[in-house]
Amino acid sequence: MCLVAVAWQVHPRYPLVLLGNRDEFHQRPAVAAGWWPEADHVFGGRDLQAGGSWLGVTRSGRLALVTNNPLRPPASGHTRSRGALVRDWLTGDGDAAAFLDAVETSAGDYAGFSLLVGSLGAGFQGLVTPGGSLAARWHLARGITVLSNSPREEPWPKVGWLQQALESYLRRPTPASGPDTEELLALLGRRMPVAEPEADTPGARARVTPFVTGTDYGTRATTLILADEHGGWQCIERRFGPGGVPGGESRGRHFP
Repeated sequence: MCLVAVAWQVHPRYPLVLLGNRDEFHQRPAVAAGWWPEADHVFGGRDLQAGGSWLGVTRSGRLALVTNNPLRPPASGHTRSRGALVRDWLTGDGDAAAFLDAVETSAGDYAGFSLLVGSLGAGFQGLVTPGGSLAARWHLARGITVLSNSPREEPWPKVGWLQQALESYLRRPTPASGPDTEELLALLGRRMPVAEPEADTPGARARVTPFVTGTDYGTRATTLILADEHGGWQCIERRFGPGGVPGGESRGRHFP
């Protein structure tokens, strides 16, 4: 039930504003966001079960994120970890088009995913597999794009809510110190439904609730990335345990 909003070239001083909730089973082992020991130019969290990552950024401004696409659920034939796609982009040095060309040739080895890769300097491109009725390959356009585990053709109610909430925030005057990170993080911290769920089930409630609480499954991390016009960025990750109990915070920053 992951939820990620990317505001690209919307704010005059901050060309990239990214907000994301990672929803996952609480028992799945992971490492908190930080600078990677084996690639110290990369900042992000790491999955210890299958390897790779769900979201990360480098000192040079390369960024990648992945969400699950339940239109093709995991099966025995899917031999590769979707998190490895994020890791490979962050630790590589090629361009996004060539990278996604290579990913497309082996897309059948992965369960369904929505992948976004690129850089602050060159822009971003996405790949969704299976692609549905919309184009599988796409360029991140200027504006606010929200990704989740729902099909792009039929986004969940919380997708539209987050897009409108972030758009409303970014229209407000920004103080000289920059956007209020607490207010931005609070958008993803909403634990009340934004619409009436279709049924009284955990899955239905999660589709209309930005922050998912649960004993076994729920929002594990909330992340904010702010990139300024000079190529510098800051990243804040807040972690949560079962029931949405706070579990720590990581901060990374890069000055060009």
